[in-house]
Amino acid sequence: MKRRQKRVRAALPVRTWIADEGGKSVLHAACTIDVTPTGARLTGVRAQTETGAILTLERGRSKARFRIIWVGEPGTPSEGHLGIECLDSGKWTWDVQLPAAGSAEDVEFEPVRVAEDERRKPPPRYSCKGTVELRRDAANAEPMQGQLRDINQLGCFVRVSPPPSLNAHLRLVLNIDALKLRARGVVHRVDGASGIFVQFTEIHRQDKPVLKGLIARLSGSENITASSAI
Repeated sequence: MKRRQKRVRAALPVRTWIADEGGKSVLHAACTIDVTPTGARLTGVRAQTETGAILTLERGRSKARFRIIWVGEPGTPSEGHLGIECLDSGKWTWDVQLPAAGSAEDVEFEPVRVAEDERRKPPPRYSCKGTVELRRDAANAEPMQGQLRDINQLGCFVRVSPPPSLNAHLRLVLNIDALKLRARGVVHRVDGASGIFVQFTEIHRQDKPVLKGLIARLSGSENITASSAI
């Protein structure tokens, strides 16, 4: 099994070359969202892309081939994002300090996939009590404490004051009874002093079954009232 690597939040400008429909290599200016020693998430690539396609990346003195391993779902906060991994071992460096792979602090998150029917009709949210620790996705961000009001597989509503701004990127730790759920998300809506709806963009890979089991339990309970859709 491939050892997972910790990603570091870093906005690094890069140049990419991707073949167009005619096979001609076209230059695009892009930027990383986060990086690992052998991969990255990119934004800003204005081209038709698909999983498995090969692109060339250049930054400073480094130039190497990368494979696209995932493409952000349209209509989600990940739209326009690409996940890439390096094919030319030893030819690439980001010129930023990165943690060693497999360190004790290694925390892996995986993108939230949104089904086509969920985009057309978001699933109901279910009333659920718990506490939420929120941090802005930035270095040295101070934690905020909130109260969970409701949740579904795509996000949750949190009562917090003062609320983070619209479109703010957050890290969340939800504590619901004996359950712990770690996620990343973006503020999709701010309801004045009531709180915020955070749309999940990533869930910790170990917590995906926790969320799935929680939603299954809530949706099957006669004592739970479905909240309004997103």
